[in-house]
Amino acid sequence: MNLDEAKRLIDSAYSIARDAINGSIKYAEEYIVANPITSNVYNVAFSSAMDELAANIDSITSHYINEAFIGFTTRSQNISIDFRDSASTEDAEALSKYISEFGDSLQTLSDGAVSDARSLVELHLTDRPLIRATGERSYPIVKFDVPLTFSQEVQNVGKYPWSGWLCITLTDMYKKSVTSNVSPPNIPILNPGETAILTQSIVIPQYVNLGGKSLKWAGDTKVRSSIYTRKL
Repeated sequence: MNLDEAKRLIDSAYSIARDAINGSIKYAEEYIVANPITSNVYNVAFSSAMDELAANIDSITSHYINEAFIGFTTRSQNISIDFRDSASTEDAEALSKYISEFGDSLQTLSDGAVSDARSLVELHLTDRPLIRATGERSYPIVKFDVPLTFSQEVQNVGKYPWSGWLCITLTDMYKKSVTSNVSPPNIPILNPGETAILTQSIVIPQYVNLGGKSLKWAGDTKVRSSIYTRKL
């Protein structure tokens, strides 16, 4: 085997590894399609799901990249062993340098593949109407048998218009609860980047019927808010 023949074999090994690395994005795309995150509300659960998705995509991409590197390294080593049996020191060094240059090229390709896969996750995050609470809110003092109005400011940080309303659940110390998820007369539509204040009114009865018994509302009242998304 002469140097040119050895280089042609290295070229082939490089092409196989290159195609495998470039093809790793396909598996990332397929995973996201099979495991989409469908929520339109940016909250703790959404953030946790996106973190898990990003970690899985990194793992999938790394797996196929590592397989490509292992394949290239194994083929290169075998070619080098066969070549050194009849090669001069000068030719052996030239082939080693040739292999090293291809290894550097594969590393550059793999860095790009990882970056492209992570970009898919970022795109999946924002490629939807996506509502996030700004932190501005107004909760009233608890009173019984009168309407209480809760408000919360939200922003659409997604790429498409969003529409929906605020839902409120109140719970006392004994887990008695009341919920209001009534749609408002004028349901807002938020374009990307826009903010709005969502409101919801609810009445806490001083006595709540639970299991056929009339029980008095007791202790501190816990507030749980959620966002309902309406399909446009």
